[in-house]
Amino acid sequence: MNWKDIASSRSVKNILVPALFFAVITLIIFRNYFSGSFFVGTDAMGPPTDFSVMFNENSYFSAWRDMPSLGHIDFPSVILSSGYYLMEEVLHLSAATVFKIFVVGFFWLAGFAMYLCSYGITKNRLASVTAGIVYIFSQIYLSQITENHHLFIAGYAILPFLFLCFYKTITEHKSLYAALLPVFAFILGSIGSPHIVLITAVFLILFILVYTLLPLYRKHIELKNSAFLLFTGILAVAVLVMPMALSKFADGGMSTLSTVYTIEAAQQYSSYSLLYSFLLQSTENSFIHSEPSLDNWTILSGYGILGYILAFAVPIAAFYSLKIKKERRLLLSLAIPSLIFIVLACGPNSIFGSSFKILFDTVPLMDSIRVYSRLHLLTGFAYALMVGMLVTHADELRHSPTMLKGIWKKIRRDVLKPKVLAVALSVCIIFSSSAVLSGEIKSFNLPGVYAQPYEDLAGVDGNFRILNLPYAQVYYTPDQPRFDGYPSSQTPEVGMYSPYISGKMYAFGLETEDYWSFLGSAIYSESFGYKTISELLGGTADVRFIVVQVHTPEEEARLFASLQDLTVWKDYESGATIYENQDWLDRIHQAGDPLFTTGPRQYLIGLSGMGIADLAGLNILAGYPGGDVSDALESMGTIATPSLEDFVMEMEDWGGAMIMLSDLGSTHTTDGASTWIYDPSYYMGGYSAYPGVSTTGKHTLDISINADTDGTFSLWLDMIFGPGCGTVTVYVDGKEVAEIDTSGTFTHSAWTHVADLDVTKGSHKVTLSTHGDGKICLQRTLWIGADEYDAALSRATELLTKLADQTAFVLPVSSSSWDGVYLPWLGEDGYGIGSFYTNSFVVDGKPQEVKPGETITLGEIPQTAAGVPYTIELNAAPLDANSAVLVEVWENNSDMPIGTLVVSGADMQGAALTVVSSGGSLKITLKSVGQNTVYLDSLSVSLEHSYATHSIDLPYGGDFLIRVAGESAGTFSIDGEQVDLQRNGDYLEAVIHLEAGVHELRVDDMNFYGVSLLPAGFSVSDGSAGTIEFTHPTNTDYTIKTSSEDWMWMIVADSYSDLWVATLEDGTVLDHVATNSMANAYHVPPGEHTITLHYEGQETYNEMLLTYLLVVAGAAVVMFVVVRLMQNKKRGL
Repeated sequence: MNWKDIASSRSVKNILVPALFFAVITLIIFRNYFSGSFFVGTDAMGPPTDFSVMFNENSYFSAWRDMPSLGHIDFPSVILSSGYYLMEEVLHLSAATVFKIFVVGFFWLAGFAMYLCSYGITKNRLASVTAGIVYIFSQIYLSQITENHHLFIAGYAILPFLFLCFYKTITEHKSLYAALLPVFAFILGSIGSPHIVLITAVFLILFILVYTLLPLYRKHIELKNSAFLLFTGILAVAVLVMPMALSKFADGGMSTLSTVYTIEAAQQYSSYSLLYSFLLQSTENSFIHSEPSLDNWTILSGYGILGYILAFAVPIAAFYSLKIKKERRLLLSLAIPSLIFIVLACGPNSIFGSSFKILFDTVPLMDSIRVYSRLHLLTGFAYALMVGMLVTHADELRHSPTMLKGIWKKIRRDVLKPKVLAVALSVCIIFSSSAVLSGEIKSFNLPGVYAQPYEDLAGVDGNFRILNLPYAQVYYTPDQPRFDGYPSSQTPEVGMYSPYISGKMYAFGLETEDYWSFLGSAIYSESFGYKTISELLGGTADVRFIVVQVHTPEEEARLFASLQDLTVWKDYESGATIYENQDWLDRIHQAGDPLFTTGPRQYLIGLSGMGIADLAGLNILAGYPGGDVSDALESMGTIATPSLEDFVMEMEDWGGAMIMLSDLGSTHTTDGASTWIYDPSYYMGGYSAYPGVSTTGKHTLDISINADTDGTFSLWLDMIFGPGCGTVTVYVDGKEVAEIDTSGTFTHSAWTHVADLDVTKGSHKVTLSTHGDGKICLQRTLWIGADEYDAALSRATELLTKLADQTAFVLPVSSSSWDGVYLPWLGEDGYGIGSFYTNSFVVDGKPQEVKPGETITLGEIPQTAAGVPYTIELNAAPLDANSAVLVEVWENNSDMPIGTLVVSGADMQGAALTVVSSGGSLKITLKSVGQNTVYLDSLSVSLEHSYATHSIDLPYGGDFLIRVAGESAGTFSIDGEQVDLQRNGDYLEAVIHLEAGVHELRVDDMNFYGVSLLPAGFSVSDGSAGTIEFTHPTNTDYTIKTSSEDWMWMIVADSYSDLWVATLEDGTVLDHVATNSMANAYHVPPGEHTITLHYEGQETYNEMLLTYLLVVAGAAVVMFVVVRLMQNKKRGL
């Protein structure tokens, strides 16, 4: 065959020409995509970073990811990972190039695949090209391109192949298509995002049901064909969802697959109306909103309304195709699911919103979708195929009978000419989505002011993580400053690029977000002890460097720079800075004797501030995974707890008597004013070890309890206290038993003994009724027989008495309730309480400017005492005599201020007023009421006399080391007797003798952080001396050599998982706990050992791969055999 014969062959016309056609479209859209290494788009740098991480740690087929966050479980797609391995390891392509090939290749494949799907059904080349154009120019799909949602892009490209195989199998009984059906189902299920897999499965199920039931309408149904159809559909859907299902549940599952969204999120990202949904308009428009050259989805500014009008063409044409009688079964089977999706894509925004909310609350997996408009990825497929069918049968329709007359009949006949219809529909959808032709889908080279810190770190030896500031920021939004030509579009936070440039690991990630949120909360709130967090970063999170980027807010940079033991590693003229953490330790290192605490993560920070916890060492927290060491308390170096009650609550096995309350809150809304909601915020902030249930409105919460006998029962509540918290009344069986005020100066969780109640055997009801005066949040309730509680208390008393030389009662004011009259006080080491509150407005030596007419909040006092005078002093400077301010003091967000002060000119410096509180919170505001600017230095609030008291029940008597963290001024007394404290380094200390029982601690006129009652000879142990050497050949394996003369604790600074198993040479499995509630720690016996540390989840992943192979191959064989048998039976063989 010569070239002329080849050029005229049918395969060239039907395959090669369309392939080249969609390649041209692809190149036009992506013409600016190849000029740089970094990509414009909301999630643009996530995938290239991920590819880079895979390359650096060789984790293409690893069940554990080392580099991001603190490490996390992962079940990578075997198909995608094979492709990445081929391109990066064999072809030696960069991660950026791999991503370009990925996005561009799958975009081209989507159009061409839709062409093949349509052509396989219609055998019409023009119709199929039109279907391909309609498919790839859907705004919903294009927004996945502009947002760089690469797994949606990939899944969308495979969808037409899956449908073609399915349709050919059920209609023509083609054995090749039948065998390929489970293959394409697995490919889509493996490479597509979980959401596209889920909505594809739902669409296929709807299609199967409609296609099966439609013959009933004509009372013509063949049971064998229907059974085959259902069997084929179920098998295809099962194979499709298999990878996602195994990834969700195997070994506890990947956390990102367990996300639950709220109705507010669904409302924000769903189609705005039924009409908007019918037109498949995008709701993911950060691409449009952040590009100055674009104001809508049309390429021509100001022509958005025209694009909106033209967008009607495709959906109208799609549903008009239902007039094709010979294809009506297929078309209706596409149209009915599409109509359902049009309604569902609106989420709660349509007239069916109330019904949607019911479905959202009750139907499994409905709450796993946030962007409901993405359902139109499948609607777009249906529209494309229906349009292809319409163009195919257009000639038949244009000659069919119609009620139209005159000019309208002529227009109909002209429009229904196949070529005219194809061109018109293509032009309409391309114009309505033509913004993608503008060249704004592009790449860029990262300016040096952003890249240089990471380029410098690339040359530093060592295996460590980099913490980027701004801390925990996900996106670099258009409203933030840009430097040296960084594009105006929203992109991922630039720090996400760091592994791509430096080859080093980066800190912070969604998989361990609770831990990073706690660290951020402690730093931003300047919790007492927060400056020692550098130890936590260095010893638990493996953070060696902190990069202050050019766009990092000054206040954030200041707070992180104030952490102890951070030294400037390099300063840049751009304003960027690299700090080196001197508390950084090797990934695997030795720890001293462990500390065990019953408090949450924020309490641990207070323990560090009190000199009791070494955050670089081994600290075990009850209530968190890996924190159960109840059988090994004697091996602890220190046991720290706020009180005997806290100890018994955490250490006792209460069984069903302890009720977790978070399940009583709605997970589907964030509107705490309207109902009780599931509230993980205090858990995320480290204030509690458990999520809770909360409300800010006036509501009741019923808790069912049971008394197994007549008698006296104790009711306890684990609650959040702090600023903005309100009052709740507790009823039991309708009778009021307590009223609890949860307001406080600092946020913390605490147990409250509600009441001891005489009840009869049987069921009872506890009702919590909120007053609506603040937020109420509860984590747990304990309902236990009073005798049983007393017995548990006796056991705890006996145990702590036995461990008296190890036990520390520690009361940081930020993590425990203190009564009295005081103010929040910010000292060198964070927040405490005292007689003086100050708020500085000077940043980098510059006071804050307040322009005429501007109002700002000077400060807030969350808790005051009734009848006590508070003196407020302002320090500000005027621009000139025409500058003036109005200072107002508001109590409990009242409508009228309880105090005002108007000053002008030089009188602003030291201006003061005194207010008397009625016992609520105070808010102090300043408004510039003059003609010129005011320069604000500081605000201070003071008390003439402050005091704080706290009662503690000691389970045993003896000599105690009293340690007070704070300033030397003031007095400290116990039971009314003043204690002579002496300065010892950072603390005030004294050794005194106390008997068992209740004692009252009192601090007068002292700014302080907390009080501890320690064993008289207390010291923090360094543990036994030893050596550790290790290699890390794969993500899931370490080989560790240890040598020590005594038992030794070993920390592995990676996320805790009980699947990380350490074994000695003889097969002995080492005891394994979690340190600092996050990393792994192991107890190593004395001597020289070679320890094998292995992540056993790798075996699970390997078994998953084998399962995939067997299931897909088995399904392919079954489908092939079944279809062959049907073919033979049809032939009469």
